[in-house]
Amino acid sequence: ILHSTMGKRKRNQGQNAEEASSVPSVSTTAFVRQVTFDESSKEPSDYYIEPSGRGLITSPSIGTLNRLERQKIVLWKRPFQTIHYALREILQLLIEFVSYLWMRKARILFILLLCVVGTYICRAPGAHQRYIQSWKVKLLRCLYWIGLGILSSVGLGTGLHTFILYLGPHIASVTVAAYECNSLDFPEPPYPERILCPNVEGIVENAIVTVWSIMSKVRVEALMWGAGTALGELPPYFMAKAARISGEEPDDEEYREFLAYINRNGPEAPTFTEKCKEVMEKAVTRLGFFGILSFASIPNPFFDLAGITCGHFLVPFWKFFLATLIGKAVFKMHLQMFFVVLAFSENTVEHLLVHLKTVPVFGMQFHQKLTEYLAFQKIKLHKSGVAHVEDSTMLQKGASFIVTSMIVWFLLSIINSLAQNWHKRLYLLPQNQRNWNGTKKFLEKVVKILLEYINEENQRENKILDFHHPAEMQKLIDLSIPDNPCTLQELLQDCREVLRLGVRTGHPRFFNQISCGLDLISMVGEWLTATANTNMFTYEIAPVFILMEKEVTKKMAELIGWQDSDAIFAPGGAISNLYAMNAARHARFPRCKPLGQNDLPTLCIFTSEDSHYSIKGAAAVMGIGTDNCFNIPTDPSGRMIPEALEQRIIQCKKSGMEPFFVCATAGTTVYGAWDPIPQIADICDRHKLWLHVDVPVETKKNLQAAWGGGLLLSPEHRYKLCGIERANSVTWNPHKLMGALLQCSACFIKQEGLLFQTNQMSADYLFQQDKPYDVSFDTGDKAMQCGRHNDIFKLWLMWRSKGMTGYRRQINRLMDLAAYFTARIRETEGYELVVDPPEFLNICFWYIPPSLRNVEKTERNARLEKIAPKIKAKMMERGTTMVGYQPDKQRPNFFRMIVSNQAITKEDLDFLIKEIIAIGSEL
Repeated sequence: ILHSTMGKRKRNQGQNAEEASSVPSVSTTAFVRQVTFDESSKEPSDYYIEPSGRGLITSPSIGTLNRLERQKIVLWKRPFQTIHYALREILQLLIEFVSYLWMRKARILFILLLCVVGTYICRAPGAHQRYIQSWKVKLLRCLYWIGLGILSSVGLGTGLHTFILYLGPHIASVTVAAYECNSLDFPEPPYPERILCPNVEGIVENAIVTVWSIMSKVRVEALMWGAGTALGELPPYFMAKAARISGEEPDDEEYREFLAYINRNGPEAPTFTEKCKEVMEKAVTRLGFFGILSFASIPNPFFDLAGITCGHFLVPFWKFFLATLIGKAVFKMHLQMFFVVLAFSENTVEHLLVHLKTVPVFGMQFHQKLTEYLAFQKIKLHKSGVAHVEDSTMLQKGASFIVTSMIVWFLLSIINSLAQNWHKRLYLLPQNQRNWNGTKKFLEKVVKILLEYINEENQRENKILDFHHPAEMQKLIDLSIPDNPCTLQELLQDCREVLRLGVRTGHPRFFNQISCGLDLISMVGEWLTATANTNMFTYEIAPVFILMEKEVTKKMAELIGWQDSDAIFAPGGAISNLYAMNAARHARFPRCKPLGQNDLPTLCIFTSEDSHYSIKGAAAVMGIGTDNCFNIPTDPSGRMIPEALEQRIIQCKKSGMEPFFVCATAGTTVYGAWDPIPQIADICDRHKLWLHVDVPVETKKNLQAAWGGGLLLSPEHRYKLCGIERANSVTWNPHKLMGALLQCSACFIKQEGLLFQTNQMSADYLFQQDKPYDVSFDTGDKAMQCGRHNDIFKLWLMWRSKGMTGYRRQINRLMDLAAYFTARIRETEGYELVVDPPEFLNICFWYIPPSLRNVEKTERNARLEKIAPKIKAKMMERGTTMVGYQPDKQRPNFFRMIVSNQAITKEDLDFLIKEIIAIGSEL
């Protein structure tokens, strides 16, 4: 592509020079990005304005740069890299070949069985042996010449010119011998390996050696060689046909040039080569069989294009192959045989020797050498008793050197070709839709990496993490963005390294976060979601997922206890809380949306002092202010004190503030405590406040059920959420207790349509009202976001895999494990519960080393503050397990154990207890 562009620039150089005088000079060197598509590469090209004012100059695309780089991978430029790549390619081809055989093992076994039977028949003694030996010799001779024909045209490396190296010299030798011996009845053996004249009695008197008789003598060899060349033309045909049918990008340079040519557009005059290609293309496509036959019958360097053309235009195989076989093995070979025989006939050689004498300077010398060489060859024809006569003439040595050089060059070109093929594998872009094989192989390798990671993650003896400090981590992995593209092999290695150096949050002994574990069905849903890559703002682009979200949120609202309601999936519980708070303000002060808060009283909100920090964050974002977000005291178990809430509400009203939002928490982040929702709801009703339940964390009638919302799926434990149906809004995070992969959070609003009223902006380029379907299914106008990730599919798929009964068992099992761990903490020396009994799956405890067990409480607490961080640091170094810690109020640092990973067993809980003792007993 680059060479073609440069050629066009040269052809237009004179024209550009004339135009430059009339075009104002360009003094700027600023770059201009213009995305176009080259027909042959299907890749965008970059252009920049050249300071000379000549216009847009091509900057090579990535594909072109890769091809230019590939041309440098040759033995005489990069020997070590070339040999390395060639060996890698050979190994890859062997692997693919073995895999191919294994996929067809039954057929291969049958062929091997036939070979065994054939070998036995060939080796078994009997009268049939003389026929077998005769046919064996003939068969091997035919295969030999067919193989040489294939090597000549298959396009391996530079191609081995076997007609010049083998068949042509063989025909010439037979011709010279025929005239010297006056016979073609050469004794067999040693013919055809060596030609000897027959004995005198074997020579027919007055026999006439003719051109036709010589051609008849070598016709079998020539026909077999021609058939081999026909077979060698099949790869371009099959490659082009497969690429046309599958729509893949061609991996052959000639085919790319062919596509570029037939898709060309422009006023440039075609070159001579392009004209020849055009003639062949038209002949093949218009004349069909006879067009292929005519071009196969004459020697020409463009016949590969016939195979590409026939494959591209889906010409039937037998039409292409029969025309090629007849043309090459019959017409073309007879033509070539005739010229060789004629060139080496007796009269022609004599005339050549005579004319050589007349050539000045070296004519006589060359005449002498050639005469000696021919005389020597004729002597050899009569040396029947000598197995071999040493050739020592200068001409013979020169010929041998040329043959050896051509073979060596052929072998070197094969090495270069193998190395360049490996380079192609490295830079096959999987995102290219026309390269399905590259895409498939790349994705299969990625899936293999993922499967290995999942398997290792579930092996308890494997480490959860290989901890490194930030400065050290930056040295272990290259995170820079390179100028040149990385190879796919490098990208795969990056994937392995990132997973290796990361934290295995799905490990059965990872207890550090609420969101942990790896639900495989949810993971599959996330894979497919990423593949679909669908936005969630309109029904027209996400019809199935929009209906799916509507169905799932309806089910979740029923579990909350609502009938008609509204819901939206948001990127995490913090944003869900923001949705709820914004809806609460709009419900109370709808003019705030167009006018802002200028005319509003000073708003204030209320939440538990143990609630999630996102409530204060939402207050800051909405302009309410964190100082106007009041933390309500909690009891020793972490539950909000209703009396303190009402007292603070009354105080705010007296001070001229406007309370509007209360957040109750259903399962606090640290203690897993449950705010008394019924009492808080009564207070909100009396003061006409919005109650939000955050499962975990809520306010006004906003119930924050983000952490504990999953208990609604368990009839045995849903009593902890008693009163949640009285909330005005609920945050529910399925990526926590339900086990969906991050992120998966939903905000539920009891008042149907309120989300639309609050967030609707009526972008007419997206949310047209005259669409051919019910536009109420477009969800984009009830979301703060425009682009919204599809979080519903993984939840829906996971929920279907478990059903209601499966989730009931899962949650009950986790609650039982939490009870088991609590009992083990109580009975194990050195452990002490912070909250006893725990209300949920959060078990908070201290480990008290032997050195602190008899220390006075005040001093013990001061020293105990450092114990949990030291144990956690050592735990991360060992990588065996992970559990979080934090202080709270006047309490020193304690461990917060979360039992939410579905893979946890009692043995894992016992391991944590023992591991903490092993690390902390000496502190």
